[in-house]
Amino acid sequence: MEKNREFGFLIDDRANSAERVALKRIFTGYAGGAFAAWRDLTVRLDGVEFVPMTVTHDAESWRVQVPGLVDGLGGPYRKYMVPSNDTCRIYNAPRPEVVPGFLTVGQATRNLVTGAFGRNWDWSMRSSKHIAFDLRGPKTFSWRQPLKGQ
Repeated sequence: MEKNREFGFLIDDRANSAERVALKRIFTGYAGGAFAAWRDLTVRLDGVEFVPMTVTHDAESWRVQVPGLVDGLGGPYRKYMVPSNDTCRIYNAPRPEVVPGFLTVGQATRNLVTGAFGRNWDWSMRSSKHIAFDLRGPKTFSWRQPLKGQ
């Protein structure tokens, strides 16, 4: 839980102008809630871009595609010590993005980033996580006392 994160947000470009303002406030932590913890832990925010994207998920796979920037495909981890017909989940992980709940641990069949915020990598066949965000409001979750003026 140290200040060590560097990241940027790619958000679906179907949002209208008012939604874009709200989404930017939410994801940069200025609306409060769980993402305020991200802001507190961030060394550098690379930016927020609204881009065409396709995101799908079901019980067996999750996928994200941002043309020219991101191609990701993963699914739940079901090997070794995972019970038959079950998935590997971590409940109440000590990470602000999980909010109270769980994350499903999986494997990325494809995890390619090419040029998003100047970053490039191929982390295919490494770990992958599926997290259901709970963004109901600024008072839903807080890991710290709000700063004055917020």
